[in-house]
Formats: sequence, structure tokens, C-alpha cells
Amino acid sequence: GGGIHWFSDDGNEGFWSFVMRSTDGGDSWEWLVDAGDYCTAAGSSPQCDYDNVIEIDPNDSNIMYVGGSFSIEPDTYNWIFVVMRSPDGGETWFDMTPAQDGSLLHPDIHALSIDPNDPEVIWVGTDGGVARTTNASGEPPQWESLAHGMNTLLFIDVALHPTDPNYLVGGLQDNAKAFTTDGSNWEGASSGDGAYVAVDPFDPSIVYGTIYPPSLFERNENGGAGDYSTWSPDSFSPGYVEGLDQEENWLFYPPFAVDPMNEGVIYLPSNRVYATLDRGDSWFPVSDYLNNSDFGSIQSIALAPSDTNVIYAGTTDGTLFVSRDGTDSNEDSWENITGPGFPVRNLAGLAVDPGDPDIVYAIFGGFDLQTPDTPGHVFMSTDGGGSWDDISFNLPDAPLAAGVVDIRGDYAGVYVGGVLGVWVLQAGSNQWLPYGNGMPFSIVTGLKLNPDTGVMAASTYGRSVWVIDMP
Repeated sequence: GGGIHWFSDDGNEGFWSFVMRSTDGGDSWEWLVDAGDYCTAAGSSPQCDYDNVIEIDPNDSNIMYVGGSFSIEPDTYNWIFVVMRSPDGGETWFDMTPAQDGSLLHPDIHALSIDPNDPEVIWVGTDGGVARTTNASGEPPQWESLAHGMNTLLFIDVALHPTDPNYLVGGLQDNAKAFTTDGSNWEGASSGDGAYVAVDPFDPSIVYGTIYPPSLFERNENGGAGDYSTWSPDSFSPGYVEGLDQEENWLFYPPFAVDPMNEGVIYLPSNRVYATLDRGDSWFPVSDYLNNSDFGSIQSIALAPSDTNVIYAGTTDGTLFVSRDGTDSNEDSWENITGPGFPVRNLAGLAVDPGDPDIVYAIFGGFDLQTPDTPGHVFMSTDGGGSWDDISFNLPDAPLAAGVVDIRGDYAGVYVGGVLGVWVLQAGSNQWLPYGNGMPFSIVTGLKLNPDTGVMAASTYGRSVWVIDMP
């Protein structure tokens, strides 16, 4: 059987998911206990609102399938219990996805379909794409991935090399990280969820990334190549977390900022800001808690390129802070510079003028419909946050995620990316324009510009990474 019981790290004992069966049209229900807690991701988080499917064989109502997240085999750490099958109406359950060479199924099931002409053929849609088995009743079945050639992975972020225009690295939802050295062919790296990424500006063979708590921060010293162990201090460490309070309000995908002027300096926020002087070997706090609520976090962080002692940090509840003390910052260094017209929505991105640390753009997610009294998606300050102008102008009312500023004559302006692609507000203009040709309609999650190589890159949900040359 497949009954799974768990005890989480926070002491919450019990089940997050249940399979119930009715044989009388819903008048009464029976809890099928042996189905277990099938969508709880090894006991670490409730995921039933994200991946939770159940199907019944159209030819035999006693044959049932459930799919959720996964569990972990204690000795090998392999994924198991991704999909389960019951041949007897839910009385007993069998794992269709035990760890076996050549037949591992990616976790997190979002769809399951039974071939009406052959019930032994099962198709599933997961965070890793599409897979199929042709012997559903096998002990165990064999699974085949059919995702090759499907460019559907979700990029969270992208980073550029300081000198090589063909090198990019990206973080992927539930598909770790990937990098390319030729601007075309990607190589997978690390494991788990990939999030925000960066290339070290002083030593480009060093690549950084974040991952969900409690691991939080990763570092690779081989251009990104290698599995999880090459991104962590050692095979038993969750990540570079010395000095971090892993119980704070960390986002599932924590942002971070690498100092381009001071080697080894990086800033990583929870609901307060941490800094490292040694590329993540150790961390120390440089702020108090900055969000306005018990549940908020810092969503965006940016350094002024011309003066990296200037740090801007925006929160999930739309507040914005600045410190001008760099790694010497403390709880007294931070000034609340939230604009009076800021919407109480996710401050998703920050962009600072490369030539002036006081020119900053605050970029918001969400919709004006959520905050009708305080609309707006892009706000600009020319005095370090002392005053703000709403420069949303004709932008569609749609969430934004990121932005960059270019001050070169031919490209001067601010660029933003969101659910409707990339837009530009050229210097001196009051009209936003869609930017560039050739990119399909895409949700842009990250936007990076390297004016030295002339490359701008946009990471997208499901349509890969797109690059435009801006020499």
C-alpha cells in the first residue's frame, strides 16, 4: 500500500491530503486511508492547491489513480510515490513510480489521462513535462519522458556574462538551473528549483543562484557545470547559509544582488537584508525587519551601479527602503522612501540609473483593479526616493516583474518586462512602446542588460530565454 504519514520540521503532525470515495452519488463518503498524504512533497509543504489529480479507469470503476507531489526514499533520496494506483476501489494502493533506472518520473503531477482505447496507457503532465507508460498495471510500470523538444520549462531569471555575449545562466521552476556557452544549447545544472542567478563580475567561472528555503543560496565555481553537490559547500549541506536565520520570512525564490565594484560582496534578503564579504561563505544582517506585515518579505533588491553603497529594497506589500552605507548598514541606516501613491502590491522589481544612484524606478506586479485608489506600475524618483512620479502612462494594466535602465545615447530609456513582454519608455518620452521584434507573446520574468557586450536578455515562462543585440 501507499499510505504515507509524516512529521514536519515545525512539529505539525498529520495529513495534508485525503482521498475520499462515494458509491452513492455523494450522499456518503469513505476516507481511503491507505492512499496516504500523496501531495505533500515528502512532508515539507502542503501542495494540494498546486498538484492534485485523481482519475478513474473508464472501463473499471475500481481502478483508481492519484497523483500529487512525491515522497523521498530514505536511503537513496530518490523520488517515489509520484503516482499511485488502486485496483480495488481504493482499499489498497501501489506506487507506480518507485525509483528505478531509466524510469524515474518527475514530481508534481498536474494532469493524468487514461487512453480510452487502451487503459494500460497512462499519460501524465508534470513540472518536468509529459510522460507516458504503456503498462499501467505493471509492477512497476515503465515510464518514458516525451518532453524532449518541448520548450515549456519556466525560467525564473537569467544572468549575463561580463564579457562573453554567448554565455547565459538561468534558474528554472522545479528544473534546477541551466547554462549555455554558445547562446543556444543549454546544459542542466544543480537540482530542485532554480531561482535568481548571477555571474560573478570579478571571476566569471563563479556562478550564484538561490533556491527555496532552507537551502537559500548556492555557488558553483565551474561556470555552472555540475549537480547539486557542486553548488553547495559539501554534499551534506543545504547551501551557503552560515549566519542566515532560515526561519525568517524567505520567499520561495529569494532575490539577491551582487556588488559589481567590491569583490565577494553580495546582498540576500528575507524580510531583512543580509550581506556577505566572502561570496556566501558567511552572512551577517545589515538591516532590521523592513516589511510592514508579519508575513511579508523583501521581493526586490538593487544596488546603484555608480555607488554600490546605495542599496534599494522593495517588499511584497509595496514599501521601499534605501540605505547608503553598503555593508556597514545597520538597523539605523535604512530610510523608508515609499511613495505616497505606491499601490499596496508586490514591488516586483527595482532599476537604478547606471550613472546616478538617486535615479531609481520602482516596478510593481499585480493589477490596478486590486488597488483602484492607487493605480500604477512604474514610478520614478530623481532624488533618491524623496519624491516620486507615476510614469506608467499608457502601459497596459498588467503585472510587471523586472526592469533595466540604459543611458547609452541610442538606447537611452527604461525597459520593463512582465506578462505582456518587454516595453520601453525612451528618454524624454511619455509613451511606452513594445520593444524589439521576433519574441513570441511571452510572460517575461527577468530582464538583464550588459551594455559592454550589447546583450539584453529576457527570461520567460515557457518560451525559453530571448536575447536582443544592442551594440
